[in-house]
Amino acid sequence: MNTSLHDEKTFYKTFLKDLERCNNEVIIESPFITSARMKTYWPIFRKLYDRGVKIYIITRDPKEHNQGYEVQSESEIRKLEILGIQVLLCTGNHHRKLAIIDREILWEGSLNILSQIHSREFMRRLEGGRLRMKMLYFGLMTNNSGYLINEQDIASALFYLTTNGNKNATKEDAIKFLEENVKMSHIIAQKVVADEQNGKIKKVNLNNIK
Repeated sequence: MNTSLHDEKTFYKTFLKDLERCNNEVIIESPFITSARMKTYWPIFRKLYDRGVKIYIITRDPKEHNQGYEVQSESEIRKLEILGIQVLLCTGNHHRKLAIIDREILWEGSLNILSQIHSREFMRRLEGGRLRMKMLYFGLMTNNSGYLINEQDIASALFYLTTNGNKNATKEDAIKFLEENVKMSHIIAQKVVADEQNGKIKKVNLNNIK
């Protein structure tokens, strides 16, 4: 597995290159969306859509924002949906930030991908290895089954928690974290599976992931 760390200054250049090279599918989970930051993404999102790349955005329900963020979020979500990008809204203080590109590259960390402007943040980029999209999303998802948490998932979640502000996290904390994210993980996985079956995106054989 290849891993690299980035701050808010180096993240966008590398992330945009990853998007440029995307062939099949992008999933971005960003609780906040601002009009200023979306100016960075509109050109590449349009290019990806024109190439037939499926884009999924997971973000916080605008009703849960304040200080003007709800207006920006609603406006940008409307533009995304007009373009043809699927947007999934979360409730309950959704705060996770990550991106998955072609189920090969995982970005995760503290930076709100679709909103960050001035804050100091970090992001970790992982490519290849066992983390390829098994993390929280695709494990054993099918049209007829939910997300089945196993020991490897718990270990990955525990590592995530202990390296992101909860050094004293326990196995029970990791299980709770996974269970709290099952619903949205299941929703997005079902949408991706449906798109695979309808021929909208290339089917990925998860049995080949190592």
